[in-house]
Amino acid sequence: MNSNLTISHSTNGGKQKIYMSINKIDIKDFLECVDVSRVKGLCKNGCINYMQKWSCPPFSPQITDIITKNNYCNAIIICGYIHMHEMQYIKNTYQQVKAANMILKSICERKARMIESNVAGYALLSGSCSLCKPCAKKRGLPCQKPLSMRYSLEATGVDVQLLTQKYCNHELLWYQKGKNLHYTSVVTAVLTNNPTLSVEDIF
Repeated sequence: MNSNLTISHSTNGGKQKIYMSINKIDIKDFLECVDVSRVKGLCKNGCINYMQKWSCPPFSPQITDIITKNNYCNAIIICGYIHMHEMQYIKNTYQQVKAANMILKSICERKARMIESNVAGYALLSGSCSLCKPCAKKRGLPCQKPLSMRYSLEATGVDVQLLTQKYCNHELLWYQKGKNLHYTSVVTAVLTNNPTLSVEDIF
């Protein structure tokens, strides 16, 4: 099951079209895109949030533990992207990507939490949790919003690049200084234990 949406979004500087692909897949297919040791290793070696946030490795659980504990049988993948020419009202290319990602993160995470509520599922978001600034981990305190905090796909060991290639027909692009991106993307997901969900049920 899949659905493609186009959302119009406005900012003070201009308007953007946000393209979204929402795909429901079997949990067995989802698990084919899990490589916990490699993906969490990338977090350890390349992310400034490693050991700095409760939502990030090494504190985040493995995706297989979340699935097994709750007997989830499906995953709803939400992939949103913006073509960078829509962001040309911002002069600096890095700031274009940063602004586009903020827009996408807000919309895709809001969509994931809405679906989570509608289907009694569990959302996996994009990047580290930003509910508390700074995270209580940096002050040596426990998570202040444990019921609201969600882990990212990457933090639980999901290979998001492989996931979007296989089930959204979408390749993630990575920003490199001095090179222009054609588009930038954000990916979230919702795990469910309802095998009969339809598009109407989800929305």
